[in-house]
This record gives sequence, structure tokens and C-alpha cells, in this order.
Amino acid sequence: MNNTYIEKVSLGNPIGNLYRKNHVLVLVGDGEGNFILGKKKDFYPNHISRMIGGGVKEAENPSNAAQRETKEEFGLDIPVSEFKPLCVVNTLADTTEGHMEMQTSIYFVAINKSQTIKPSDDISGIETYSQAAYENLIRAMEQLTGKFVTEKYSFEWKDWGKVYAPIHRLALENLRTKA
Repeated sequence: MNNTYIEKVSLGNPIGNLYRKNHVLVLVGDGEGNFILGKKKDFYPNHISRMIGGGVKEAENPSNAAQRETKEEFGLDIPVSEFKPLCVVNTLADTTEGHMEMQTSIYFVAINKSQTIKPSDDISGIETYSQAAYENLIRAMEQLTGKFVTEKYSFEWKDWGKVYAPIHRLALENLRTKA
């Protein structure tokens, strides 16, 4: 990928994905200028959706991980050649556990009307956003408040927004310049 960005953030407790060194996200388009994002009931705040994605496995390249995650999370079998690389975001985070780094490779893929999304157990549903609504979602990510707490870990939603709002914004900006 040509465009690589560095995002430096200061966080409280690390968010889960910072424990993964290599991460991939896929911005899915509906072929009509809208974006399809995943919902995660009982995790994300109700008004928040996200690009699908996950960790890049050992000996797997990011484009193959993007293809695998799209199949796992949306049930779509799309050839790897259809995934357009947008950018790479290197998140450098100072946290209560020390310095952490995460590299996120971001791809775009457009689906057609004949393809049916079947959310996996990792995704509780989907949400379609116009470009303007997606921009509003990114702003909402920047303004998150509250805390996520489980027996295993906790983090502040504002910290999640510090990591993912720039990633979503850079995905959209790079898609616009490559369109």
C-alpha cells in the first residue's frame, strides 16, 4: 500500500486490538455510494458500527486476511483481487501497560445487489451509511464517553474513539482519492 500514516495516541487501559500487532479492516461498499458496517450488540454503543476485520494470522498477508474476514463476518466469498488497498495506519499508543503498536491495513471492496450479507456470530447485524452519515459516525466516535468493563479487561470508549475515528477517517479520505 502506498499511503502509510502514523497516529500517536495516549490512552488509559489498552483496547483489545492493540494486543494484535497486525490488524486488517475492510470498508464494504454497496455499489451505490453507501457503506455497510458491522454492528456488535452488547459491545459497541448502540449508535456505533465499525468496518469488519480482525487480526492478520501468522504467515498470512493482509489482503488474504481481508478476504478471510469478509467471509467470516459477512458470509461473502469475494476473490482477493476485488479488494482494493486504501492505506496502512500505524497506531502508536502510550497506555497504562506501556507503549503498544498496532498496524492496520485497510481495504475497500464493493459488493453487488445479488450478494447477500449473512452476519456471523461476531457481528450482530449490519448498518448501511451514506457518505454523509458515515462522516457523522466518525464524529460520533470522536465524542464517545463511558467505559466498557468485563471480567478480563476494561477501557474508556473515548480511548477506543481516539484509535478508530482516525482509522475510519483515513479509510474514507483514501477511498475518495482513489475513486
